[in-house]
Amino acid sequence: MTGSEFRRPGWARGARSIGAPLVLLVAATVLGSAAEKKGEPAGAASQPATPEPFRVITYNIHAFDPVAPQEQGKERIARIRTAGQLLPRYAMELSLHRPDVIALQEASPKAHVEALARELKMHVAFFPGGWKNKGWPDGIAGAVLSRHRIIEAQDRPLLPAYEGKPGEAFSRHFGRVLLDVGARRIAVCTVHLLPSYPKTEPVRQAEIEAVSQAAQADRKRGHSVLVLGDMNHRPFAPEYRGWIDAGFADCFAARGRGMPLTCAAQDLTERIDYVFALGPIAGGLKECRVLHEGAFRCHAGDPTTWALSDHLPVLAEFDLSKR
Repeated sequence: MTGSEFRRPGWARGARSIGAPLVLLVAATVLGSAAEKKGEPAGAASQPATPEPFRVITYNIHAFDPVAPQEQGKERIARIRTAGQLLPRYAMELSLHRPDVIALQEASPKAHVEALARELKMHVAFFPGGWKNKGWPDGIAGAVLSRHRIIEAQDRPLLPAYEGKPGEAFSRHFGRVLLDVGARRIAVCTVHLLPSYPKTEPVRQAEIEAVSQAAQADRKRGHSVLVLGDMNHRPFAPEYRGWIDAGFADCFAARGRGMPLTCAAQDLTERIDYVFALGPIAGGLKECRVLHEGAFRCHAGDPTTWALSDHLPVLAEFDLSKR
């Protein structure tokens, strides 16, 4: 068998024996179909395709450090690192969901965030964390990756210059971008609130108030607002009420589908990662779900199981044609 014959598909290799009559019949059929379509009445054309939903993901990526409950899983993670497969795995798992926007928490190091953005062919804005300590040279940082052009990027909008210290507001991060999404502008905030250490509820309430003020400033400019992040509080905590009282829609509470828990991937016990929507975009919410699948999750009973982070991502989809 020659090389050219090997490359030619089977149907093409047999074309010589088909014969002229069948070729003419095929041509006549094609011409006849075209003539029928030409004679179709007006309005018989296919309807316009339904526009793709606007998809956003929030993900505490755990500083690109996968987790495993057992030693065999940790050994598997080490082999993946050694083979240089780790960053491509994050990119592949995220790209499966065709996101327009990805908000990352614990997004360190910055070089990894930028490499992930290149893998996904997305724009990126990086927000250093307020608290820097051993192992966190960028602080506990955040980032927004977007398929759409980033018009503005602000670190801690509406807040004065800030040197974060443990226990103070936004010792993790708070970043805002404004996206050019066709005929509209959408403000997206990535937020990582202070963890629920003892007696820290007032700090998280102050953080929520600051995010709400920034969101209201965007609403006055006519923008819809999405706030995505690791809020470090559960839906029944007092802090949660601050989002609802400020007019935000909790997307999972509104149109959640499937399992709601987001942390910890090794043993899911709580929902602390959220997508909140404010303004017209909230009316176009189609669904919200936790990505309890693929390499995002651990599998009970498998000693080699591992997950890309100790959090699961949350995906929300919006119909932007609804205003």
